[in-house]
Amino acid sequence: MPRKKTTALKGVATTVAATSVGKYLDNHPEAIEAAGRKAKTAVNVGLVLISFTVISIGGALFYNLYWKNRFRKMDYDPNQKPATISAGLAKSKADMIYRALHGIGANYNTVYNALRGMGHNNYVAIYNAFGKRTPATSFSMGNKNDMDLSQWLQDQFSGDKLAALRAQVGSAFF
Repeated sequence: MPRKKTTALKGVATTVAATSVGKYLDNHPEAIEAAGRKAKTAVNVGLVLISFTVISIGGALFYNLYWKNRFRKMDYDPNQKPATISAGLAKSKADMIYRALHGIGANYNTVYNALRGMGHNNYVAIYNAFGKRTPATSFSMGNKNDMDLSQWLQDQFSGDKLAALRAQVGSAFF
């Protein structure tokens, strides 16, 4: 393959161009300052965009993993008989129910005895004390698999057992 011929003027032209650019920059220092300002502005815009992206992703993760599935307390019904159990007893019953439901197999008799004769507002007190709890089979990040008391009962029992529990607390819950 033949070699390409190069002209000697190419090197001279480069030298002349570099010299003329150098003289121009010596006579016009504001051109260098303007280029520096533009570069600094580009870097600042890039940092702002990266920061905004990181904060947006972090906010979306927090919302999806924790806030979206947070526990919301149920309000007492003023048209029903008022709650007759204390907050401490409601917490103790909630813990007893959780121990009966957690793990493999649910202990129906323990749950039934804890909810027997409770009525509407007493169930609300137990429900609020129960909150959202993690099942034994949850392998997810965040709280998206956590369940409240009504969800636990629907998950663990069906048919006649669920109907018997509904008869104790009312059918408005599960």
